[in-house]
Amino acid sequence: MILQKILRWLLSVFPAEMMQGWRLVRPDLVLWTALSALLSVAALALPAGSEDPAPVLPAIIGLTTALVTATLPPVLFTAAATGGEVTWGQVWRYLLLRAPIMLAYWILALLVALVPAVVVGTIFSVALEGTTAEIPLSAFSAVLVFLLFAVRFSFLPFLAILHERGQIAEALWNVPRAPRLGIFAWPLVASARLTETVRWRLTPYVLLIGIVPNLPRMAGTTLQLPAELLCQILALTVQGVLYTYFRAQAQALGLPAAVLIEAERPLQ
Repeated sequence: MILQKILRWLLSVFPAEMMQGWRLVRPDLVLWTALSALLSVAALALPAGSEDPAPVLPAIIGLTTALVTATLPPVLFTAAATGGEVTWGQVWRYLLLRAPIMLAYWILALLVALVPAVVVGTIFSVALEGTTAEIPLSAFSAVLVFLLFAVRFSFLPFLAILHERGQIAEALWNVPRAPRLGIFAWPLVASARLTETVRWRLTPYVLLIGIVPNLPRMAGTTLQLPAELLCQILALTVQGVLYTYFRAQAQALGLPAAVLIEAERPLQ
């Protein structure tokens, strides 16, 4: 029975949902391809094995990549889903105004997921110390705990980039026993509540988001650049699937539709 469900998901549900994600990527495919190529070349151009104790350039490129890849998909996916037109002014406004906010919440979410994962992994490591099961079970338990939290925060980029706390019903972000926590970390709380009924369906895509960026390392030197490009487009498509779930859950729970910040020059 379980095997049948897995096969049905792989052969029916997964292709259909990836096609939905692809429909959000396709309208801006030229832009995505150019951006992915630029980021791939920048990453591959970094010197390998640097002995610099404070690698500033890789840190800057990594931070820039993270901000761009976290900020642009919600904006362009919203335009693609609503049939709207995105302007360069909107893009820059989101990057300058919302990207730092997104980065702060992303770091917070990472800590919330990472700390219990490390604690659980350490407990298993101590309990199984000296046995053959120590490394695999401690690693598996840490990854599992991290994944359980990561799935809760699947909608964090869409909430932090597209919405403000005042636009969302208090029931979605309020924490009665810790009201200040709800006010401070409202995107994390709202994401956890929006994902409550679909976490198992989101889990494969959250796993893919973590796995896909590492796949180019398996490619040879001559294939690494095209592999980087293809994997970034694939990761964008997976993000499109998560965005589709976000829109469906937001509509079901009464979250107002995102309205893009108005700006001037059309995006060509």
